[in-house]
Amino acid sequence: MGIMDFYLPEGNIALFVDDGVWHPDPRIYEPTDLLFFKFKTSKKEWKTVTAKDVWIQDRIHNNYLKSKGYTVIRFWEKEIECAIDRYIEIVKKSIQVYKKRSSLRSLL
Repeated sequence: MGIMDFYLPEGNIALFVDDGVWHPDPRIYEPTDLLFFKFKTSKKEWKTVTAKDVWIQDRIHNNYLKSKGYTVIRFWEKEIECAIDRYIEIVKKSIQVYKKRSSLRSLL
């Protein structure tokens, strides 16, 4: 599994800021578009990577983190540059939801 960009313990949030190169933006890339890097499949073999391959890896990573109890949030770098206040509010709301769920669990 990969590493999250940021961990916000107050909301148990795994936060990712994806750029359009390493995490191909589906608004720009087609699933079969080849990327400039490769995945290592064995000691000697490397696989050419498509946008879809990266999307699948990101989904697997998200699902793994969610199975461990994390809230996973992904933002596109370009969107944050244009509207950071909007994304700060999304994080704040996620923290509030986490706190509400935690307090409900403690009552049970």
